[in-house]
Amino acid sequence: MSQEPESRENLDQKPTKVSCEVKIKRIKLVDGVKTDKYEYQWTLKRISDIPGKPKDVRCPYCHGPIRLAFQGRGHNSKMDHFEHLGEKAGTTDRKTCLAGEGFEGGEHQMSSKLVE
Repeated sequence: MSQEPESRENLDQKPTKVSCEVKIKRIKLVDGVKTDKYEYQWTLKRISDIPGKPKDVRCPYCHGPIRLAFQGRGHNSKMDHFEHLGEKAGTTDRKTCLAGEGFEGGEHQMSSKLVE
C-alpha cells in the first residue's frame, strides 16, 4: 500500500473525513526568487499530518467551516476526523455535504458560508 497522500480526484469519488483543506502561508516567488511577500494557498492534508490545531481549515467538499477532532487515548476513541460546524456556524452543511454527518443522499451542495 502506498504511503503517498490521496489525490483530490480520489477524495471526491470516495468521501472521507480524515483529510481536510488547510490554508498554508507560503513565501511568494517572483521569477524563481524569494520575495518579502507571502501568499496563501489551500492545501489538502491528512488530519493526522497537521501540526497543532490550525484556525484556517475547511471541508474539502463543500468548503464550509469544520472542527478538527483528533484521536483520543481511550479504547472507544475514533480516529482523526473532522466535523461540520453546521448550526453553530449558521449552515446546513451537516445535511447537504457529501461528507456531512447527517447526509442522507441526494444532491451535494456547497456551503452557504464558504471559508475563503
